[in-house]
Amino acid sequence: MHQHNSYEYLQPGENDALNLDANTMRFVRNLLLDRPARTRLSLRSGTQTIFVNPDTILYVLGQRKHTDLVCIDRMVTCNSSIGEMAKILPPQFYLIHRSYLVNTQYIVAVRRFEAELISGICVPIPAVTYQQAKQDLQNMIWGSEIPLAE
Repeated sequence: MHQHNSYEYLQPGENDALNLDANTMRFVRNLLLDRPARTRLSLRSGTQTIFVNPDTILYVLGQRKHTDLVCIDRMVTCNSSIGEMAKILPPQFYLIHRSYLVNTQYIVAVRRFEAELISGICVPIPAVTYQQAKQDLQNMIWGSEIPLAE
């Protein structure tokens, strides 16, 4: 059996949010979507109401008076501010930067001034709050008894 691996079957812009090759994108998407669905959030996006499962959100990016939710399979723009989003999202979301709420379930590495997500995207951590953010993430993800290496 011949397996054909090429990019010709991808639609333009299909993987802009994650910037992964097709096989990796399918693997990550299936891995994350296999989780049982919990209550979906009801969010205003322009003139419509959209419903988003919080487990599919990788991170939230604040843009003045609206936010962009970067999900595993799409990007959604919401009319809420990042402060309003922080109040309605589950506790696994951490305000890692004043413009970024990150889903701690999908952090795979914490490096100096950035956190890497399962998708390969790196979210910045400000230098001023790096030590506190690192400690908070350690407590949320690994538990306080396991130290993080520099």
